[in-house]
Order: sequence, then structure tokens, then C-alpha cells
Amino acid sequence: MAKNILITGATGFIGSHLVDHILAAGDSKVFGMVLKGTDESNLADAKKSPDFSVVYADLMNPASLEQACGGIDTIYHLAALVTDWAPKELFMRLIVGGTKNLVEAAIKRGVKRVVYMSSLVVHGLGGHVNADETAPIKPVPFFPYAIAKAEAEKYLGEIYKAGEIETVIVRPGFDIIGPRNAYSFFEMASGIEKGKFGFMNGGKKLITLVNVKNLVAGMAHLGAFGAAGEAYIVTDASWTWRKYVEEICKRLDCKVPRLNARYGLIAPFVKIIENFARVFKAKKSPALNMYRISIPRNDIDFTPKKLLSTGFKPPYTLEQGLDDAVAWYRERKAAMAKNARTSQ
Repeated sequence: MAKNILITGATGFIGSHLVDHILAAGDSKVFGMVLKGTDESNLADAKKSPDFSVVYADLMNPASLEQACGGIDTIYHLAALVTDWAPKELFMRLIVGGTKNLVEAAIKRGVKRVVYMSSLVVHGLGGHVNADETAPIKPVPFFPYAIAKAEAEKYLGEIYKAGEIETVIVRPGFDIIGPRNAYSFFEMASGIEKGKFGFMNGGKKLITLVNVKNLVAGMAHLGAFGAAGEAYIVTDASWTWRKYVEEICKRLDCKVPRLNARYGLIAPFVKIIENFARVFKAKKSPALNMYRISIPRNDIDFTPKKLLSTGFKPPYTLEQGLDDAVAWYRERKAAMAKNARTSQ
């Protein structure tokens, strides 16, 4: 019997790939929850399917959520404030408050399961090697996104223990690789091409990576087979930052960056710049902030053994994800250049 699936954040990088993956399986009706006014271009292919529908709702509007949850079997909750520069109050309201609103609506409408997209940042940035889901939840105090994600996870655990709804938590690889990543990957590739990217401490530390297609396949698998009340890490491999950048350069046919900085030398200056920006309520982050320079400072290496123990087998390689991401980056860059010329 076909299931009815609701995906929040359906227009986003990961959400749109999850929509495509579940539609391709051909055994579910998929409803993409969209905030009105959001760019829906990532759903262009999905809209061609008779099994896909857009549902307009707002995480801050409980009535719209109750309507969206009607007749739904499983919710994949990906919608969030995805940035490293916003007030803590906004992160808490949208990530924690929005999750609570959605889950309460889901319970009222009899939804069986919620699969929640969390983040490895809940474990902090203090260094991890071959770590798993049992690593302490210890988000860094200067990154409110991580604090909000940890708080949302805590709430979901409490709701499950109370017997109100099944919950499954997903923590993806720290960097997610594939087409449509207009935020981190596009900026990183562009910086590398322009010679504006630099390594931290020689690029020797590990970063956990995942092909977005493996991530959404893992999420769909956990929606069906993951143990309720559990958290799962979904990742492919850990590379050093230098290897990661070298692999991108190989595909872009550009030189490996030579810039390098030591955390201990740069951190005091970045802290001053960040504090200055916050005092004056800057809407955009400085080019460097404490979160960005803290990521490559220590190893961030996590294992997907728990996920693999459920019988999941990643359908793609990490290298395929990087091939797809670079091809998409080239297409997007060319389209942007064409639009710039026609608008002159």
C-alpha cells in the first residue's frame, strides 16, 4: 500500500533530492511542504510526477501545519534556518519552535513517524576521530544553530519516550556534496577557483563527507527501517581538508590553494571582527567568523556503522557526488554569467 510522505524544506538542496529519491522509488505519494514565496526551481522535475504535490504551510502557523499533516504517514522534517549568521532567538524560534509546532500538528493528525534532519554540530567542534552517535552532545556556545538543533533533538526524544509519536534523528556528514548546494559548496568552489580559499593548520584535519544522494537514500531507509527513538549518522568517508580541496581542484582543473593560516594566530582577529559586526548588527557575516575557522581546527571524523548495521548500502560513491557537484557548479556559474550579461 502506497504511503503518503510529507517533506518539509522540500525546495532546499537536500529536501529536493529527497523528494526526487522517494518519487523514483515509485511507492509513495510525496507532498512537498513549501513556504509561500520560496523559490521552487529545485522541484521542477518533481512537479512533472503525478505522485507529487506542493503543500503551502508555515512552521510558525499551526493551523497550516495541521492541514499539511492530514492523511500523512511519515514526515521528513528538513526545514530550518540554515546559516551561520543570525540571532540566537531566531534560531530557537524557527528550529526548536517550528519543530514543536510541526510535531504537535502531526500528533493531532495521527502521523506515525517523524524523521528529523539534525546535524553533527550537536557534538561540538572539539575533535572527533571514528566517533559515533554516542559522542557527547556538546554544541559550541558561539554557534546558536547547533544549540537549537540539540534542543530540538532533546524535545523529539522526550516526545517519543512519552509514547506520542515515533521519531528518528539523522545527523548527516559534515559537508554534503552534490548538485544544488548553492550555499557552502558553490562558495567554496568559487573561492578555490579565484585563489581566495585558504587552509587552516595545513589542511591536515579530517572532515566527514557524504554524497547527497546517499544521504537521502539513507534517510528514506531510516524512515522505513530505522529504530524509533534512535539517532543515526549518515556519512560516506572522512578526508583531510587538503585531500578534499585537491579533489575539487582536480575536477575544476585549477591549482591547489597555497594560502594557509594558523588558528592560534588568526582567531583573536576574527573574534574582534565578529564582535564588531554583532555590535553593529551586520546582516551578513564577515568573510571569516569563529564558527568557520573552528571547523577545520580539529578532526571531525564520524562513522556510519550504526546505519550500515540496519542493512543500508550506499548506492553511490563519494567521488560521484563530487563529480556531480562540480558539473552543477560549472552550469550554475555559466548561467549566472549569462544573466549578468543580459541584464547590462
